[in-house]
Amino acid sequence: MLTVALNKAQFIAPVGLYPQEAVLYNDIEVDLAVTCAAQIDDLPFIDYVALHQLVKQEVLKGEQLLEKLMQQIVQQLRIAYPDCKVRLSIRKCHPPLAGAVESSMVCWED
Repeated sequence: MLTVALNKAQFIAPVGLYPQEAVLYNDIEVDLAVTCAAQIDDLPFIDYVALHQLVKQEVLKGEQLLEKLMQQIVQQLRIAYPDCKVRLSIRKCHPPLAGAVESSMVCWED
């Protein structure tokens, strides 16, 4: 198996349910791992630059819910890498809650 990963990719994006989040934006952090079956002598090429661009494109579109953003990223990964497994975590850093919270997070794993 071959896994290519992005760890703690950071974006500033209009992600959030509250109207002010669409204006002020939020710090979004993404962990992504794409795993494909591979022989050591014949590894498939998974371009981590392409993975970053795919995630960036979806995150910067903006979305109200982290779950919806996660769904959109996974759908695009399925198109680009149909036979691969995906592990994805998306965190909203310092969400607007009544108290100190480092991040809120959603995860997906095949």
